[in-house]
Amino acid sequence: MARAHFIAIDLGASSGRVVDAAFDGETMSLRELHRFTHRAVLIPDGSEHGRYCWDVLHIWESILVGLRTASSDINTEDLKGIAIDSWGVDYTLISETGQLVAPSSAYRDPRTHEYFERLTKDIGREELYQRTGNLLMPINTLFQLAADASDHDRPLERADSLLMTPALYSYWLTGVVHAEHTLASTTQLYDALERHWISDFCDMIGAPAGILPSVAIPGDEIGGVSSIAAELTGLPVGTPVIATASHDSAAAIVGAPIDTPTCGYLSSGTWSLIGCELDTPHRKPDGLAAGFTNEAGVGGRTRFHANSTGLWILQECQRIWNERGEDYSFSQIERLAAESPRSSHTFDVNEPTLAVPCDMPAALVELCEHHGITPPRSIGETARLVYDSLAAEYARALDAASQMTGRTIDRLAVVGGGSKSTLLNHLTADATGVPVLAGSPEATSLGNALVQAMHADLVADLDQCRVCARASVPPRVFEPLTT
Repeated sequence: MARAHFIAIDLGASSGRVVDAAFDGETMSLRELHRFTHRAVLIPDGSEHGRYCWDVLHIWESILVGLRTASSDINTEDLKGIAIDSWGVDYTLISETGQLVAPSSAYRDPRTHEYFERLTKDIGREELYQRTGNLLMPINTLFQLAADASDHDRPLERADSLLMTPALYSYWLTGVVHAEHTLASTTQLYDALERHWISDFCDMIGAPAGILPSVAIPGDEIGGVSSIAAELTGLPVGTPVIATASHDSAAAIVGAPIDTPTCGYLSSGTWSLIGCELDTPHRKPDGLAAGFTNEAGVGGRTRFHANSTGLWILQECQRIWNERGEDYSFSQIERLAAESPRSSHTFDVNEPTLAVPCDMPAALVELCEHHGITPPRSIGETARLVYDSLAAEYARALDAASQMTGRTIDRLAVVGGGSKSTLLNHLTADATGVPVLAGSPEATSLGNALVQAMHADLVADLDQCRVCARASVPPRVFEPLTT
């Protein structure tokens, strides 16, 4: 059969890419068409500290570059869809005529903190968790919207629709306003089980619930490429734009090599998401206490996981070492760590002092000294301490997920950049005591495209998506040591 092509647009919080995914009926092959960087920028807004916002126009122009490449490289008769995924919680407000009402605030902006403190008291932490299942964090959309409701510029009075990040760019491609199920489930404004927005939360913060769009399910068609978008991209008018699993971690889990109902998952990158899929959300107090979140997946599944600091710690160490003239690649750092002895103690990777940019090697020494741990004395020992501590956190979280859900987890599928680390995979298998199946580092784009293939009736369901994912990138298996 002729290969079907899907364009997967994957937006991370510091970079994005446009990928051509070609499907032959059994496997999906990925080819990067365009990669770009972007960042939140500080905008003076009359306040004391300004506001961190996304440069949505730069991201849009970068998407167009990738789509123009697609239009020239791919036979458009074989192009079956375009879909966009991104990080969660952030949004842009547009007016009735589609104009931007205000800059799109970035989740790291601290303006939400006072509203987080107020609302968790007024509504109650337990009720917020019981009704949404979301981990309580100041970055969540509810608290951002509360900040907008109190803004002296009154952006909500001028807004007709709230568009989360992928929905903004889908709107510019199609002219259709929508929200999407997996991304809506990150907002603390959405009941993913009943599939509706929680309007009384909007009433409580003074936000009009009418700005929240109708919610598409992964695999729904949003609309076709409009005439103006066709002029900008070279793509045919009417090219389908699909609602994929538009939360990037939801897309990554679609592309994970999960092969049994007892297989957990680990999305391993700057952040680590570790847990398991459930048929229904787990919104009990033990989940709240353990720091687990419930987010929607594909096929009616719930992703129940802990969100932990991940390779960020090692990335910050590398940055500091390189600034000092010690130019080490990640593969070199991993080799030095592998040559170093196993750490006698580990540290809590979720220690708040490690969550911000800093002299990370010095911060680790200070943390060790504070807890009476012998501090690392070399780059290899520092990296080994980080790897051992990450593996210990994965074991803790996986055991907590199993205990809370009563589910046996006897395998762990790993995707993301961390899946490439042989050392970390070995240590994770040893710490958790279960085999690790290391899948694709590009699982987000893979999962994005597989959901589009479901829409095109080329893949039947989520289980077949996983079969295709494993065939496309056969997982490397790391068995735990038995000694």
